[in-house]
Amino acid sequence: MGSLGDTQCSELQVHLGTRHKVVQHNTLALNSSRCQELANHYFGFNGWSKRIIKLQDLSNLEEGENEDIVTPLQKQSLKFFCALEVVLPSHECRSPRVVMAEEALDKLEEGSLSFPMERKVTQKLAIQKAMRDAFQKLLIVALESGKIAVAHRPCEEVTDARTEEELQDLIQFGEQD
Repeated sequence: MGSLGDTQCSELQVHLGTRHKVVQHNTLALNSSRCQELANHYFGFNGWSKRIIKLQDLSNLEEGENEDIVTPLQKQSLKFFCALEVVLPSHECRSPRVVMAEEALDKLEEGSLSFPMERKVTQKLAIQKAMRDAFQKLLIVALESGKIAVAHRPCEEVTDARTEEELQDLIQFGEQD
């Protein structure tokens, strides 16, 4: 048996860092229904909610002032603006998102039965897209002990991190268009 004097000692340098550069991977986001399933699993049905702040139709389906100058329906589109936030009250965490969903109207006639369905689908798409993006900004860590930690990831884009007042300003701006 050797004594402490016989063992070799080597220096160990430890560097602590506060900023880490995150490598972006090309991964596909979970769809909104899968996000809801996971939220229900980890937080329970009453442990989270989505709040639609604003849902507005911004479609360009208006006819010109002169009836002779009407935009052909093939070049028109359905467009919905959605401001939504996912709220986790027990973790005091909110994840707001603002998105636009747009679908081109190819050969639909405004009076046909499929037009209202297309409108409803585009509206639903805007809500789903906003919810999916809101969940993408949440960092959720589930430990083996069952404890869960949640944080809203800071955003690099200016449009990602909005306060309630900024959302209200954006909504008011959207209404003027």
